[in-house]
Amino acid sequence: MKILYTLGLIYLSMVLALYLFQRKLQYHPFKEQVPPSHYGLNHVEEVSFDTEDGERINAWYAKAKEGRPTFLYFHGNAEAIQHRWERVRLFTEHGYGILIVSWRGYAGSTGTPTETGLHLDAKGALRFLEVKGLKPSDLIYFGESLGSGVAVPLAAQHPPAAIMLDSPFTSAADVGQHAYWYVPTRFLLNDKFNSMAHVGKISSPVFIFHGDADQVVPFKFGQELYAALPSPKEFVRLPGAGHVEPLTPDLWQKMKVFMEKYTGSP
Repeated sequence: MKILYTLGLIYLSMVLALYLFQRKLQYHPFKEQVPPSHYGLNHVEEVSFDTEDGERINAWYAKAKEGRPTFLYFHGNAEAIQHRWERVRLFTEHGYGILIVSWRGYAGSTGTPTETGLHLDAKGALRFLEVKGLKPSDLIYFGESLGSGVAVPLAAQHPPAAIMLDSPFTSAADVGQHAYWYVPTRFLLNDKFNSMAHVGKISSPVFIFHGDADQVVPFKFGQELYAALPSPKEFVRLPGAGHVEPLTPDLWQKMKVFMEKYTGSP
């Protein structure tokens, strides 16, 4: 009985520690700030905007060519906007605009990441683009991994021309429960990013791609999110691909066909 009591005490202490320090475990902000010019992206501006709660958010911005939509890009965890410089170059070379947002607490942005805070960052990005003369219907929301948990609810409130999701999840609680299967993570997590709670309000076309060897956000979660979404929608399985991998020419071609079909861009 003494051994069982000790083991139980150790387990409860571990659960308490996970609860108290959950945001330290959930978010992994990459702090280093690098300008787009470092990657030869001289047509891309480094900009910033304010959120409703007073944080200053760093971002990269490039204007779209006439008749092309603009990507509102939300990156994933343990990442920074400069890590997506190849995608920025690809999109802009094809005439698409982009605003890629550095979450609060990440490279060049003030504050500390929370679910509420990231949603405020996204709304601040919309206001920034509104000043540039862009409406949600001029935009493609692009969410990768953690960013998908912001893109989906934003789309439910402010429908864009289209939505693209790279390695998305049903909810962060599901991902957390998968990773920490030995504790009741689903009930302990404060920042749940429950995309499934918003899919019924999505009216924009959705394009999802997900690697079937993803060890961070299991492939099944992307499939389940896709199944719950209304049409029109498209799902691309990436055989042998892991988590948020580089865009292949074949995948980019599929993305372009989808965008041309649903956004009317050439």
